[in-house]
Amino acid sequence: MSYGIIVVFGRRGFGKTFWIKRYLFDNPNQRYLIMDHFHEYEEGDNTLVITSIEELEYIEFSPFDKVNQIIFRGELEFDTLFGAACSMGNVVVVFDEIDMVCSPTNIEFHLNRIIQYGRHLNVGLIGASRRPANVHRNLTSQAMEIICNTCTCLPACRDIAASVSEIILRNSSIGVLWTFGKMP
Repeated sequence: MSYGIIVVFGRRGFGKTFWIKRYLFDNPNQRYLIMDHFHEYEEGDNTLVITSIEELEYIEFSPFDKVNQIIFRGELEFDTLFGAACSMGNVVVVFDEIDMVCSPTNIEFHLNRIIQYGRHLNVGLIGASRRPANVHRNLTSQAMEIICNTCTCLPACRDIAASVSEIILRNSSIGVLWTFGKMP
């Protein structure tokens, strides 16, 4: 993934977090900052779990680091985490239930900065939400890929299709049902 935006939509239990975990597994050479407020991501050889933003300030990344996933399980203002990612660079922020930090009318300052200028800061974003209508339009309009894990997302995904490069409708049990991309 270049430092772009991927958004995953789907109902509860339809595989949003599973898709993200699989993506992280399939792309191990990327560094990730994971906001794990539901404790769904597991510790492993290549992960570091932190609980305060101060711990994040002391972490130095280099291309040869063994750790490529930082899992954050602490209480903080979410905008602080997004600001830290902007300062770090060379990282993809993973935020399950991204509608916790943006609504159709409101968006955190640093999240909006990542959405609009993240590729210039070498900061990407993978976000998940249950419904496209629950997130700010900047997120869906700037996404390079939108994954819909349920047919109930299809009408909303068609509405935003003109502004994204690819939308993929998936069904957890049978795979890809429908896909289309923007014409060159």
